[in-house]
Amino acid sequence: MPKKRAILKENKISTKDLACRLADIFGDTPKLALTDIRPCFHYDENRNRTDLVEAYNYTVTDMDTLGSFNVRVTSTTPVITPEELEEAEERVFIEFPMNETIVKPYRIEFGTATVSIVAPYAQLVNPDNEED
Repeated sequence: MPKKRAILKENKISTKDLACRLADIFGDTPKLALTDIRPCFHYDENRNRTDLVEAYNYTVTDMDTLGSFNVRVTSTTPVITPEELEEAEERVFIEFPMNETIVKPYRIEFGTATVSIVAPYAQLVNPDNEED
């Protein structure tokens, strides 16, 4: 991601200037278990929800820390359907392109940033027979 000059005025900066790549947060590619999939619907100019799916929201759990987070994937086709995920007999693992997935804070309070995470695509992965 090319650097741009952030506007710093009166010790304040826009949260959009604080964006980073998911690779900047995780040193190595994390082992992420997929726990939920939800479609993100398009809203028209009057803020009415349409039936058009514009992205999917994936809830994942980092198997090293057991922390969970949501990633919005801008693809209109899920890597696995919610029904397939629910019926899976084993954990389902997923990866996002670490250098292309953008993490942006949208609220900062009391030293903690709430972020949005957006990826261009996702792919299912085999955990290489690692022990859980």
